[in-house]
Amino acid sequence: MSIDVELALVLGLFMIGAVVLAIDNLVYALSKRFSRWMRNRKSVPRTPSTFTSTQKKQF
Repeated sequence: MSIDVELALVLGLFMIGAVVLAIDNLVYALSKRFSRWMRNRKSVPRTPSTFTSTQKKQF
């Protein structure tokens, strides 16, 4: 193989590695944000607080 072909293969592999790493980073960041959003959603119940306040008004 000539040097041009080897250089093209090395650069191609490098580009594939960079794309895979970028996609992996994106998936990691999105999953972290999603899990934090789910945790915040579970820890802040909005409907029971309004329900208890209306119950107190009735009594």
